[in-house]
Amino acid sequence: MMDHDADQRLGRRIARLKRHGHWILAAGGLCGLASLVVSLFLPKIYKATTNLLVSESKIGPGVELPAWQYATLATYEPFVDNDAMVRKAIERFHLDQPPYSLTVDTFRRKDILDVRALKSTRLVEIDVEFPDAHVAADLANFVAQSAVKFNAQLGVTDTTASRTFLAQQLDEAEEKLAEADRHRTKTRERAHIENLDKELNILLAEKEQLATQSETLQLALVQDEGKAKVLQEALAQEPGTYRLIKSLLSDRFAEKALDKKESGGDPPASISEETLNTTKEEFRHDFVETMASVQAEKAGAGAASERLKEVNANIGALLSKLAGIRGELDKADYDYKLARDAVEIANHNYQNAAVNASSKAQDIEQLAPAVVPEKPVRPRLILNLLLGALAGLIFFAVIAAVRESLRELQAADWDAVDEDHPVQVSS
Repeated sequence: MMDHDADQRLGRRIARLKRHGHWILAAGGLCGLASLVVSLFLPKIYKATTNLLVSESKIGPGVELPAWQYATLATYEPFVDNDAMVRKAIERFHLDQPPYSLTVDTFRRKDILDVRALKSTRLVEIDVEFPDAHVAADLANFVAQSAVKFNAQLGVTDTTASRTFLAQQLDEAEEKLAEADRHRTKTRERAHIENLDKELNILLAEKEQLATQSETLQLALVQDEGKAKVLQEALAQEPGTYRLIKSLLSDRFAEKALDKKESGGDPPASISEETLNTTKEEFRHDFVETMASVQAEKAGAGAASERLKEVNANIGALLSKLAGIRGELDKADYDYKLARDAVEIANHNYQNAAVNASSKAQDIEQLAPAVVPEKPVRPRLILNLLLGALAGLIFFAVIAAVRESLRELQAADWDAVDEDHPVQVSS
């Protein structure tokens, strides 16, 4: 349901404002003229602009850079816009003297310098607004060139610091290499590994000879023990003597002797005699020699076995010693190799220090110098005129509306008084 009373009140207020329209327009025009006059007397401000290009790192990714790399350009804003740079600019152009008498604080409060990174580019824009067009251009160029020089000085400082640090590392690596070489030489001199190798070869040859000799003696011992056993059995079976029966008729001389001795009766036909068993004597002789050989072979085998044990013990001790010495030599050689590699790496880094520093750094260069502006950017006369007129219209329209509202309230109060206390008219 529409509020007709409110619409009627709004309509009456608009109608009353229309009655004051010529006064409101006149006041707005006067405000606009006043703004124009004031703008004419304000000092003119000129704006000079130049741009810095932040080049990509020479070892950077490529043409397609992610957005976060552009975001890092904002870090160059304080690199360009800092109090030290402002102080140098003030001293360079004598802005601390009349008529400007600027300090770093007043320079900042007047927003003379504005530095910002342009979005999605590698550009840093430098804007200088100053009452003097030539000074504005000179300030912009001075700030840009100072940033370029400062970046170059940082690059030189980084390169020098890198080369100094790498030179120190190279010297330390060379000292470690010399120490490793001395340690390796002393280890080799102390080891006498050639003599130990010769001694080991002698012991190994003796071990081989003793092993062969022991096997030969063991084989001969087995053979002689078997032979002695056979001879012993043969001796047990052979008789000590043989009994021989000899016919006298077969021996003419024996027969004559017998005849002379025994003259009566019949002479015997044969005689018997006993003789030693030469075969048994030969067996006994062979058995004695074989037993002597067995004893000699046992003694030789025992001596060879004892010497072989001694040689094996010496070989084991020598091998342990050689293993420890070779371990020390290998460690010394490994340490020397590591030290030599460290020297090569340090030397390579030292030689390429300048290249690495320049390839990692991001260069800054000024695209084009700022030119002297021909027209001021402030004050803007037309804009100030329109804004002053608009402000005057709004201000006086509000005053007129408030005045009319007050009149309505007063009229309403008078009507209420008349209704409560009617006036009697006498005839």
